[in-house]
Amino acid sequence: MISIQSNMLAISANRQFLINDKRTKKTTEKLSSGYRINRAADDAAGLAISEKMRRQIRGLTQGTANAQDGISFAQIADGSMNEVHDLLQRMNELAVKSLNGTCTESDRVALNNEFDQLRTEIDRINYDTQYNDMPVFEEHEDSFYQIAGNRKWDDNQQHIVSSLANELNIRLPKQYNPNEYTLTIPEGSYTTQELMDEIDDALAGLSPCNPGFMFELTDKGYCNINFERTDGGPAEIATVDGSLSYLLYDYATGSSSTNLLGTTVFGMTDPLIITAGQNDELGFYVEKMNNANYVSIKIPAGAYTRSQMIDYLNKELSKHSSADGVMAMEYGSSCIQIKGGDASISITGLKGNMFKLESTKPVYSSVFYDNINYGNSTGGTEAFIVGDARYAVGSTTKILINDTNNTLSLKVNNAATFTEIKLDNKEYDMSSLISEINLKLNQAGLKDQIYATWYTSSPYRLELVSKVSGTGSRIEIDTKSNPVYANAYDALFLSTRYLPNSYDGRDALLTGSASLTGEIKLDADAKLTFNVYDTANPSGKQYTIDGLGGTYTDRNALIAEINNKIQNNSILAGIKDKIQFISYGNGIAIKGLTKDVQKTDFVGDAQKNSTYKKLFMGSYTSIRNGSFTNSNGSIDRPQGSTEIKKVNAVSTATIPQDMRSKAIVIDDKKNRMQFDTRGGYKTITLRSGTYSSMASLAAEMNYQFANSNDIYLKSTSVSYDSTTGKLTFTSTPPSSVADGYWSIGNYNIGGSNSAWWAMLGTQTNTTTHGNQSSYKATLTTHNAIPENITIDSNNNELTLNIGSDPNDAVTITIPSGSYTSRDALKTALQNSIDNSALKDKVTVAVLNDGRLQFVADSNVINSSGSFKMDVLLCKTTASDLYSSRTEGTYTDSDYRAAYIIGRKDLKAEPVEIFAGANDVFTFDFEHTGSADASKNFKKQMDIIIPEGVYTGDELAAILQEKIQEKFDAEGLDDFDVKVTVGGKNTGVVGAIDDRALQIAVERKKDKEPDRGQYVLDGIRGSAASFVFYKTTGKPKETYVVGTKDISKGITFKEGQNVFSFTADNLPYKYTFPENKPYTGQEFIDMLNDLFENGDDDGNKAPLKATMENGALKISHKVVGTHTITDIGGSARVAMFLEEAGRPWRDPMLILVGTETKDVVEMLRTRVSSAALGINTITISKPKYAEKSIDRVKDAINLVSSKRSTYGSMQNRLEHTIDNNNNIIENTQVSEAAIRDTDMAYAVMEQAKNNFMSQASQTIVAQANQQAQNVIDLLR
Repeated sequence: MISIQSNMLAISANRQFLINDKRTKKTTEKLSSGYRINRAADDAAGLAISEKMRRQIRGLTQGTANAQDGISFAQIADGSMNEVHDLLQRMNELAVKSLNGTCTESDRVALNNEFDQLRTEIDRINYDTQYNDMPVFEEHEDSFYQIAGNRKWDDNQQHIVSSLANELNIRLPKQYNPNEYTLTIPEGSYTTQELMDEIDDALAGLSPCNPGFMFELTDKGYCNINFERTDGGPAEIATVDGSLSYLLYDYATGSSSTNLLGTTVFGMTDPLIITAGQNDELGFYVEKMNNANYVSIKIPAGAYTRSQMIDYLNKELSKHSSADGVMAMEYGSSCIQIKGGDASISITGLKGNMFKLESTKPVYSSVFYDNINYGNSTGGTEAFIVGDARYAVGSTTKILINDTNNTLSLKVNNAATFTEIKLDNKEYDMSSLISEINLKLNQAGLKDQIYATWYTSSPYRLELVSKVSGTGSRIEIDTKSNPVYANAYDALFLSTRYLPNSYDGRDALLTGSASLTGEIKLDADAKLTFNVYDTANPSGKQYTIDGLGGTYTDRNALIAEINNKIQNNSILAGIKDKIQFISYGNGIAIKGLTKDVQKTDFVGDAQKNSTYKKLFMGSYTSIRNGSFTNSNGSIDRPQGSTEIKKVNAVSTATIPQDMRSKAIVIDDKKNRMQFDTRGGYKTITLRSGTYSSMASLAAEMNYQFANSNDIYLKSTSVSYDSTTGKLTFTSTPPSSVADGYWSIGNYNIGGSNSAWWAMLGTQTNTTTHGNQSSYKATLTTHNAIPENITIDSNNNELTLNIGSDPNDAVTITIPSGSYTSRDALKTALQNSIDNSALKDKVTVAVLNDGRLQFVADSNVINSSGSFKMDVLLCKTTASDLYSSRTEGTYTDSDYRAAYIIGRKDLKAEPVEIFAGANDVFTFDFEHTGSADASKNFKKQMDIIIPEGVYTGDELAAILQEKIQEKFDAEGLDDFDVKVTVGGKNTGVVGAIDDRALQIAVERKKDKEPDRGQYVLDGIRGSAASFVFYKTTGKPKETYVVGTKDISKGITFKEGQNVFSFTADNLPYKYTFPENKPYTGQEFIDMLNDLFENGDDDGNKAPLKATMENGALKISHKVVGTHTITDIGGSARVAMFLEEAGRPWRDPMLILVGTETKDVVEMLRTRVSSAALGINTITISKPKYAEKSIDRVKDAINLVSSKRSTYGSMQNRLEHTIDNNNNIIENTQVSEAAIRDTDMAYAVMEQAKNNFMSQASQTIVAQANQQAQNVIDLLR
């Protein structure tokens, strides 16, 4: 059928075309996506299976990534723990090194510093190691509770723990059993680290066993107490108190006692030197309640280490019943403290010479400290007069006292009238004159007012000195009211009669140095040629004595032969009666026989021939020069320390070149070496023998030095340098000697028994003749004689003797008359001499200065007679006294202030004074050494300080006022009291002069304190420990300070508003309003009101509340020993303690699969020093280093265990990843079989569909054409 409207053929072909096109699209989709199932319609069941498999594959893929993250976490932890391992190994090395016996204390300090840094780094690794901004290590166990401290401590800060205050109490809530724990530590002095270590030991030894308490010292210096529950149970601490709780929060039990702390530094090697009379007296008061007993100890001279001094003091203290259990003990690392027997005892009132300050070297340090300056008054200067009349034996006449000059009139000091002193008439030398004057002064009642003495040495001058000093000292002499007074003054103080000066002459003498003993042989041509110098031949004339050859039995035979030739040889006539050869010692000499011979001499080589050399030249053997040098050393101690500054003494000797390689023979005749030391000359004796080298001999010297019992030699050693040949003796001052110089100089090197002869060798020295010129005896007036002199029968005789026999004296008479010139008198004298037996033997001359001189042709000249006494005696009258101070003085330099300086730092904080508690300040003021013993005194000064709070300067001002009032009341009105904080700087080691109380007793203007010593010491009383002494304690209040900052306000939440505590064993409980905000001060005011008016049960508390650094402080109102304990209640966290904790911790889980059960728990561990048990250890001392070795070993094992755990987890995760990859791989295969397309089949289908589509298109086209053909036919 042919139809134009419906082309069934085309419709059918088009339908097939659409079917083929749909199949082609589906095939194209499979080929382009690779999946057989692209939608649910493709395979609904297959799609469901495929998606389930896909979930598993992708889940496992992410789980693998998670596992890899876990591995990275574990690797970071392991790497960090590897560093911790390295740090622990180094800490172990340091601990082992510290335990070595060769380490000094300073070495251990250095080792401990590094030890601390390593531990700090371990904590930093624990706290700062992170992965993806989360910590790798834990700070605490899963369950913990922490009470954080707010007191910062230095690692090396000292803590004194007594047997009465050494406990820490930890209480848990009631549901725990047991719930109360107490630890105690041994008493002693500890650094913070050492104290932590002791607490750690105590925690390990707790009974009941430690449930997990850990005392932690953070790297910031704060202490925390942690309750770490390793079993996962709940952790909570109810209260912490006890004496050691001060480490967490500020807590003090209060006391009325003080332990006196010394500041003198005992060095590690240098002892304290006690010197008799300088620093050997120690005294102090033992104060208990209202009683004070004085204890005095005398320390024998010697050298003491700190431990030796402590032992000696304790031995002496045990003998004193009044010591009441007082003991000396160590304080810190280098000082000493005195501790009371119980908490009620205070040690004050230091006295004794050991506290004295020395202003010059040497200084003498105290056992405790040097803080007392001894005051002194010279009393001022005294009046005196020193005459210019002089007396010297042989130079002046004696002092002649007669009726014309025998009375001295004087007024002394504050006397109203003059007193006559009448001397006996006679001649006096200076000694007898002084005795006579003092006798008459005593008889006149002036014994205590004035005395006579002599001034300087010969020539002596008479001196009168007032026995009173200061402005009341006066000497006045009457010279005008009576001629006898004037003459006495002149004879005693102004006029001197000088004898003429007599000088002996001598003959010319030439002495030989040759030793001529026994037979003497001279060559055949022997002769002597020499010069003789005389008046005729002042330039010298040569003479020769020939024919001296031959043999002489001895030198006397030779002398006789020479003198014979002089007498009988006409050629020698010029010296026949002028010279003579004589025996002189073991040699010969040429002597001038007359004053005409001025000298004899051998001049030039021709005269110094072989005969001269044999007869006049000698020789001797001497030790060779060793080029010795000396350099003194010294020993110096600063006051307040035993540390010594030493400079070695050094002496050197250079051995001659040719002696350096020789063997040295020491015998028993020359075997000693002497040294000049500070202790005098010291000797070592070398052992006899042959020493192969100088080095071996030096070893022998060192042996003798080392084995000497003498400290000066024992401190010496010698070394030898073979290159330079130098022996160097070095002496190191021992610590046992006092300050001063130090020396080791070689002495008596050339002595007869000196070993230096063998070391330096010998040399031969020649000596020539000695020569002395002649000169004549002279007699010369002391002063110029007058130009005009009258000679009469009273003064015209002069006796001169120029010989040794009194019978040789010759008396001459000088013509009477008036001589108007010195030359005229000289001529008359010479004429008189020339007319006597002294003609040509005595010559008279007038010297240029007018003095008269007699020259004798002899070796002596003596004189007497009336001419001598009137003319040759020269009287001089001084115009004034030689020196005088007729009125005494008193100036500032005559008084040195007494003062004392405290050791309490008064600038650190204000001082609070409570009436009846700590307001008494007592000291002693003593005066000794007065010229009048009745004026000496010792006064006890008791001062009451008004109640109040004072700065240091305010306290000084009030003390100055009160002490001055006391001085005035005691009649001590010569003095001004100055009290300051700072001012004087003593330079004493350990002193804090610029911050401590200083009390000085100074002189009032225009006052003159009595002569003698003034000492202010013995400071004591209840205020002494507060304001003056350095102590471990002072009478103080009991208080406790919280760690919670309440300064910004406080609000008590519901159920957290009850605060409870116990004070002096009485319980108190306070309930505060809930949800009501308070400022910090409002809360303090409210709490004080509750203390005053009663707690929940109406109990009033003797307490006060304040705010200290933002935290609550509760303290007793009265100082002394009290308690505040058991701080608890639900409000504690809000108002008192800073606390933290958690009951559990979520685990770290790694999801490694597709299901929630597919997890691996990642362990979180702790590698802090606290967790490793090394938080508190130290290696500062051997006993702690020994513990540290064990603790570090355990820590290394613990870290190894933790690393093993992390390594195991890492291996587990790696296997988990491998398993996931296996599952993913095989599941992927199955899923691909279901969902992926078969590409070959799909391509074939695609080709077939493409062919069918093309065929369909052709058929459709033909079908459409067929319809067109029909239409065309119809047309």
